[in-house]
Amino acid sequence: MPISTEETARIASLARIKLDGVDIGAVSEALPAILEYVGQLAVADTTGVEPLAIAVEVGSPLRRDVTREPLVRDAVLAAAPSECNSFFEVPQILDPS
Repeated sequence: MPISTEETARIASLARIKLDGVDIGAVSEALPAILEYVGQLAVADTTGVEPLAIAVEVGSPLRRDVTREPLVRDAVLAAAPSECNSFFEVPQILDPS
């Protein structure tokens, strides 16, 4: 089933894809084949397949929560580029007014 360039432009707009005149023509010609290919997924048997939020298994990037000795303030501040009243001093980024 052919898809008009107007319909292709509407779909591109909904998908927030910018297409010029040449691209719309090429996409209009390719879109029916793409939709037919994706339509093959409708006949796949998905009985017993749980929906997924992501396609691959990912582990927790968090480290183990273990207790340790706290850092010594003076040692940490000694490594800072600048310090003021026992705090890290950083450049001002906001207008003070």
